[in-house]
Amino acid sequence: MFTLVSLAAFIHGQISLPLRHSLRKVPSSALSGVSAQGTLIASIVLCRTRLPFPVVAYHTIALDSAGRAASRWCLAGLRASIIRTASSEITVHLPDETEATFAATTEIKMKGGDPMDLHISGPGALVNKPDGPQYYFLNGSLVKIKFKGDVFRVVSDGPRVSAICDSSKDGFLYRATYNEVGNLASLLVPSAADFAFKWQTDGQLLHIQGSNGLIVDFEYHANLVSQILYEWGGKRWSRLIRWRINSDYRFYDDRWQSPAYVLQDNNTFYNYAMDRDGFHVTMQKAKQVHRFLIWPPTRTVFAMPN
Repeated sequence: MFTLVSLAAFIHGQISLPLRHSLRKVPSSALSGVSAQGTLIASIVLCRTRLPFPVVAYHTIALDSAGRAASRWCLAGLRASIIRTASSEITVHLPDETEATFAATTEIKMKGGDPMDLHISGPGALVNKPDGPQYYFLNGSLVKIKFKGDVFRVVSDGPRVSAICDSSKDGFLYRATYNEVGNLASLLVPSAADFAFKWQTDGQLLHIQGSNGLIVDFEYHANLVSQILYEWGGKRWSRLIRWRINSDYRFYDDRWQSPAYVLQDNNTFYNYAMDRDGFHVTMQKAKQVHRFLIWPPTRTVFAMPN
């Protein structure tokens, strides 16, 4: 049991941890279908175009209105915004899901992805990424993308992207429509397929169907995804997931825990424990058992001897 003092020291790395320093670092992919926080890694690529990012439906965990852990499916490639906070910081969210916070001194506090540069002029803003793309915003909404000599015009409704058009041609790369509560209803991609989406009233994604034959169905238990059924190109597969609710989760500090942990992902089973050394994950697949230690402040994964 952590006291408030020892927990704070643990979170901020003020306790010497010889075990961590004696272990070998491994990529987070060693955890298979689970993240360093014990949550499910699942994504469905819907299309790739000439843009520097695909449109992807990916799984995340959030708290619902009652404070319970709930699965959510986000759509990368369809969200972008620049927001000025009450503390005069500026938060940038790009379609590739990169997010950064800029202070008045232009210091960047990255939350994911590569570093970026921000230039603001009146109601407009320009974001440069080191891998090439430039993103132009007006009044907080994305309006244009430049990439590899191409210019793409973006139609946005606040943070939601409604269409991305090729400025040199008469047509669009993709166009999205949303239902009355803001969930994606359809995605039209001339170079790939048209996709339709069905949602529950509580915001859970139930079904994706594409004109290219793609069919994805989702089932839930206690607000968390319990099965994914996938069919495309004559192939079918399913993914069975079981969860454990983390009753110790606190919304204000999610760096070392998640509202729910994956216990089973098809034939892979997980167990978790927390102590002063960090977050312990045991993964069993067939007859093989792998043990990992995760250092929460950085989410670094270390392999432990069996």
